Amino acid sequence: NLLFSVPLPQSTGISSKWANIGTMNNTGFEITLSADVVKMNDLLWTIDLNATHYTNKITKMPMGSDGKPQEIISGTKKLSEGHSIYDFWLRESAGVDPANGNQLYYKDIKDGEGNVTGRETTWDHNAASYYYVGNSIPKIYGGITNTISYKGISVSALVSYQFGGDMYDSNYQALMHTGSFGTHWSKDILKRWQKAGDITNVPRLQNNRPALIANSSRFLIKSDYISLRNVTLSYDLPASLLNSIELKELRVFASGDNLGMLTKRKGMDPQQSFAGTSDFTYVPSRIISLGVNVTF
Repeated sequence: NLLFSVPLPQSTGISSKWANIGTMNNTGFEITLSADVVKMNDLLWTIDLNATHYTNKITKMPMGSDGKPQEIISGTKKLSEGHSIYDFWLRESAGVDPANGNQLYYKDIKDGEGNVTGRETTWDHNAASYYYVGNSIPKIYGGITNTISYKGISVSALVSYQFGGDMYDSNYQALMHTGSFGTHWSKDILKRWQKAGDITNVPRLQNNRPALIANSSRFLIKSDYISLRNVTLSYDLPASLLNSIELKELRVFASGDNLGMLTKRKGMDPQQSFAGTSDFTYVPSRIISLGVNVTF
C-alpha cells in the first residue's frame, strides 16, 4: 500500500490527510552461493557470492477530479500507473547543433486532435517534451568475497558490483555550467562547441543560458560499477607460542577499505543513492587500518 496526501475542503480546518490509496509491487530474487574451491591440508580457499535482482511497478494511483488516475511529477521522476518509482522522467537530449552550438532536445509533433505523429528537435528547453528514459534499478547487484587461509595466515577481499541501471549525475551537471566566476569546471568543458561545424556533445559557453544545461538525458549515465570494498591480511599466532605467554588468541591484521572503484565516469559514486541521483556528495574515503586483537 502507498500513502498519499489527500486534499480536504478548507472548511475542515485541515489542508490534507494521509490515506492508503495507491498500490506498488516489488518482485525479484536474491541468490547466495558459497563454495570451498580448494580444501587440502592447511590450505583453504572459499568464495562467497550474493546477487540481487528485482523490479518495481506502480499498479494503482489515486484518482483525480477528472476520474482518471493521477500522475505526480517529483524531480527527475514521474509517478504513474504501469511505471516504476525509479523510472526517470526527463527531456531527451538530441545532441548539439553543429551550426551554432545550441543544446538540442526532442519535441513531440501532434496533430489537431493532440495525437503524437512524430517528433522534431528544438533548442528551447521549455518547449521540449518529457519522456521516460532509463531506470535507476540495476539489473543485478551484489558482492563477491574471496578468502584464502594457510597456517594462520588469512587474506580476504570483498568486491561489490552493480550492472544495468542508470544514474542522473547532477554533480557532473553542476560542473558543466555555462560560466560563473569562481566556480570550477569539469575538464570535459574543453570539448565544448567553439565554431561552426564542430561535432561534439558539449554545447557552447554562454552565460545565463539555462537551455544549454537544462535537466535532460544528457546527464543520465550508466550506474555500473565494480568496487574493491575491503582487503584484509591477518596472522593468528600458533597455540604453541600463545600457551607460553598465557594468551588464548592473538591476531595481527592490516585492512584497507574503499581501495578502488571502476565506473562509467571518474569521480562518480553510484553507491550513494539508490534513487539514482547524485547530489554534491563525495566518494567514500580510503581507509587503511592496522591492529592487534588479543584474547586472554
